[in-house]
Amino acid sequence: LDKKYPGIDEVTGDNFEIKEDENQRPFKALLDIGLVKPTVGNKVFACLKGAVDGGLLVPHSDKRFPGYSGGELDAEMHRSRILGQHVAEWMDEMEEEDNEKFQKHFSQYLANDVSSDSIEEMYLSVHKKIRENPKAVDPAKAAAQRKKDAKKPRSYRLKANTRYTRQQRQHRAN
Repeated sequence: LDKKYPGIDEVTGDNFEIKEDENQRPFKALLDIGLVKPTVGNKVFACLKGAVDGGLLVPHSDKRFPGYSGGELDAEMHRSRILGQHVAEWMDEMEEEDNEKFQKHFSQYLANDVSSDSIEEMYLSVHKKIRENPKAVDPAKAAAQRKKDAKKPRSYRLKANTRYTRQQRQHRAN
């Protein structure tokens, strides 16, 4: 399915919906936001946009995406939000107002040489790397962790699941 329904390659901010093929349908998911308030620009709709752009069929309307007003979606404004331009503006404001707070708040950005001018390039490179290798977990690391856990003695693994009575706990304390 990932070859037949690849999603989009370039971030544009436009509304994107997968066209279903009669022979093989795309993977369909339904968005359940739970108790989250469905306000315009909420993070849950950013996740929805990422899933749809990644190639999932999620029935939705673009009314809750940032940039929607007056009955249509402003794709350029939506793209700027996806690529973190609002964060770049916030970085610039905070750097001018309170440099100490800026240094503390954006310390990880600064440690990785990410400035307000390079945020868009950072997000574009992340998007490109995800498209190249979409696996979330390195299988080698997961297998190594399983082997490491398997070497622990059985008593150690079961200890966490063992429940002791009050009398047994008091006896162990003495």
